[in-house]
Amino acid sequence: MILVSRFFALRSGQIALAVAAIVALVLSCLPLLGIPGPESALVLGIVLPPFCAAAGAARVAQTRARRSSAAVFTTLVHAMASGAIVVFFAYIILALNSLRVGACAPGLGAMFIALGPGLGCVLASAVGAAWGFALVRRRVAITIAALTPVVAILWSVERLWHSPAIFAYGHFFGYFPGTLYDEDIALSAPYFTLRALTLFFLAAIAFMCTALVDPLAQRLRVGRLPRYLARVLAGILCVYVVVYGETHRGELSLGSDVAVMKERLGAVERGSRCEVVAPRELGAQARHRLVEDCDFRIRQTEQLLGVHQRARVTAFFFRDANEKRLLMGAGDTYIAKPWRNEVYLQVSDWPHPVLAHEIAHVVAGNLAPGPLHVPGRFFGVLPEAGMIEGVAVALAWDEREGLTPHEWTRAMMELGNAPSLNDAMGTSFMLAPARNAYAAAGSFYRFLFTQYGAAVVRRAYASGDVLHATGRTLAQLEHEWRTYLGEVQLSNDALELARVRFARNAIFARVCPHVVADLHMELAGDMAAGDISKAIRTCRDVLRVDGGDIGVRAIEVSLLARSGDIDGAKQLFATLERMRAPLPTMASASESIADAYWKRGDTQHALQIYASLLDAPRSDDQKRVLEVKVLALTLGGAQSRAVYALLVGESTRPVDRAFAVHLAHQIAQEREDGLGEYLEARQLVNEAHFAEAHALLGAAIELGMPTIRLQREATRLYGQSAFATGRHRVSENVWRSITNDATASEGARVEARDWLDRVHDHARSSRSALTP
Repeated sequence: MILVSRFFALRSGQIALAVAAIVALVLSCLPLLGIPGPESALVLGIVLPPFCAAAGAARVAQTRARRSSAAVFTTLVHAMASGAIVVFFAYIILALNSLRVGACAPGLGAMFIALGPGLGCVLASAVGAAWGFALVRRRVAITIAALTPVVAILWSVERLWHSPAIFAYGHFFGYFPGTLYDEDIALSAPYFTLRALTLFFLAAIAFMCTALVDPLAQRLRVGRLPRYLARVLAGILCVYVVVYGETHRGELSLGSDVAVMKERLGAVERGSRCEVVAPRELGAQARHRLVEDCDFRIRQTEQLLGVHQRARVTAFFFRDANEKRLLMGAGDTYIAKPWRNEVYLQVSDWPHPVLAHEIAHVVAGNLAPGPLHVPGRFFGVLPEAGMIEGVAVALAWDEREGLTPHEWTRAMMELGNAPSLNDAMGTSFMLAPARNAYAAAGSFYRFLFTQYGAAVVRRAYASGDVLHATGRTLAQLEHEWRTYLGEVQLSNDALELARVRFARNAIFARVCPHVVADLHMELAGDMAAGDISKAIRTCRDVLRVDGGDIGVRAIEVSLLARSGDIDGAKQLFATLERMRAPLPTMASASESIADAYWKRGDTQHALQIYASLLDAPRSDDQKRVLEVKVLALTLGGAQSRAVYALLVGESTRPVDRAFAVHLAHQIAQEREDGLGEYLEARQLVNEAHFAEAHALLGAAIELGMPTIRLQREATRLYGQSAFATGRHRVSENVWRSITNDATASEGARVEARDWLDRVHDHARSSRSALTP
C-alpha cells in the first residue's frame, strides 16, 4: 500500500494511471479490443510504456529528492512494480468489460496482457529508473526515459520496412501480428523467446545499477566499478545475450530475413520478370510453371493499368500457412510488399488463385510516390486501404464460387448489406467485413476502369484521391456505380449464395475471433483424422462461443448423420430451419442426411433427397457432385458402390488420390459415357499430371458427358490441360468457345478471357524469344 500511495503521489504516476484508464475505457467500446487479448495488448503495449518509463525516472528523482538512503535494488523493484500497477489497472477495466460482453478465453487474454504490456511496462519502468540514476536533471531524465520506448518502437517499424516480415516483436510493445484480418493469432515459441531476452534485459539493468549506482546519492558512480566488477561482468553477459538475440532475429523467428527464407525453402527459379523462391521438393516443371505464371501476371497487369514494373519481382511460395506465419508473419493471409517488390503466398493449384492479386499490388505500387508505394495520406504513411485492395481486385478480375465481384456486389445490394462507397474507402474499409469490402471496392474500381479509363485510375492511385481524379463528388460516384451495377444480371442462385458468403461480421465487431478460429482449425483436424465423436464435441465448443455460426451447425448435422444418429441430425436440421438458415446451407445439411441413408443401405430414400436438391441454390462444384450421386444411384450396381466409396465413404477423411483414380477407372468400365474418364482425369489434374489428364478428358468429351454441367467442367479442364502440355492452339479454341457461349455464366467467361490472355501472352513471349 505504501508503494501504491507513493506512486499516486507522483504526477507522472497519476498521468500513467489516467492514460491507462482512458485507453482501457476507449477500447471497451469496441468488441474486438474491449477484452484482454492480442489486439488490446498491442494497443496498451504501444501507449503505456513511455508513461511508465517517465514514472520510473520520476520515482528515482523522488527518492533522490527526499535525500534518504535506499537500496538501489529496492528503488528498481519499486519502479518496476509501478509499471506493473499501471498495466494491471488497465487489465482490470478490460476484464470487467469482458464480463459484460462475454469472454471466451480469459486465461489466454491475461497471458497476452502479461507478456505484452505487462513485461513491456515493467521493462520501461526499469529503463526509466536507469535514466533517472544516470541523469541528475529530473526533467531531462524523464524526457529521455519517455522517448526511449518511442524510439524502440520506431526502430521496429524501420525493421518492418526493410525486411519481408509483417510481424514485429519488441521488448516494450510485445507482439504485433501484422494483418488485422488474420484471425489465427496465438502465443508462440518466438514470443516466449523474446520475453526470455527481456528478462536478460532486466537482469542487465539490475546488475549494472546495483553495481554502479551510489545508494546514498541515488546517482551513477563509475568509481564503484572495481569494487563490484563481478556484477558488472554479469551485466555485460546479460547485455551480450540481448544483443545476440537482436542480431539473430531471423534464426530465432523474431524477425524475417530473405536469406533465411531462401535457405528454408531451398529452390530459386528466375524468369524474365520474376524470381520465384519455392520449396526444394517442388518439381522443376512445377517451379517453371510458377515462374511463367508470375511473368505473365506482371505483363498482364502492366497492360491493363498502363504502367511499367521497373524492378524484378520476387515471389515466395511457402509450403503451408504455418511455415509462412513463422518466416514472415502472415498465416492464412496473402501479402505483397510493393516497396520491396515482393509477394508472399502458399503453394496452391496452378494457375495460382491469388498470385494475380498480389502482383497487382506490386505493379500498381509504381504509381504511388511514398516510401511504401501505396496510395494514402502523408505519402502513403496512412494507407488508403479501400483503393489499395479495390484496384488489386479490379486488375486481377476473377470469379469466386462462379460469380464476379460485380455480381457479388449486386447481390449484396439486393440483400441490403452492400457497403456504401464511403465504407469501401479509407479506414472504413478495414472496419467492414472483409469479403463485403473487397468485393465492393473491387467492383467500384473495375467500374472506374470501364467507365473512366485506366488513366483516371492511375491518377487516383498516384494521388490517393479518387474524387480529385474523377472530378466527381462521392455521392455522384456512388450513384453512377450503383446505376451501373443495376444492369448486372444475377443467376437464380446468386442471392442465396450471397447470404452464405456475406454472413460473417467484420473482425472488429466480433468478441472472440481468435478463439473461434482456433476451434475451427481444431474441427478441421478432427475431421481430417476421421474422429467423428471428437469433431461433434468441437462443433459444440464453437457454438458455445458463437451460437450464431450456422455453418458449424450444418457441419454438426453431417457429423451426426455420418455417426449413424440420423434422428439427431434431423432434430438439428429442424433447428437450422427455425433459424432460417440460407438455402445453400440447408441443402448441404440435407445432402449429408441423404449420405447417411445411403450408408445405411436405404438407397431409395437417399436418391429421393438427392433428386430434390438438384435445383437448390448451390455452387457448381456442389451441384456436380450431387449429379454424380444421382446418376450412380439411378443405375446402381458396381458403379454405385464405386461412387459411394469416392464421394461418401465411411469416414470424414477424403479418399486418397491413388484409390480415387482406381475407383474412377472402375466407373469408366461400368458406363458407356465419359463420366469415369472425367473423374479419373480430375484426380490427375489435382496432382498436376496434365498430359495423362488431357488424353482422358479428350476421351470423356468424345464419349459424351451425362449432364451439361459435367460437360462444361470437362471442357474447362481440357482447355487448362491443353495449355499445360503445350497445345496452345487447342487451348485457345476451347477458351474462345466458352467466351462465345451465350449460355455460359459471366464467371465462366471471365475465366476464359483470362486464359486467352495467357495464351496470347505466351505466343508474344515465344516470338520475342526468337527475335535476335
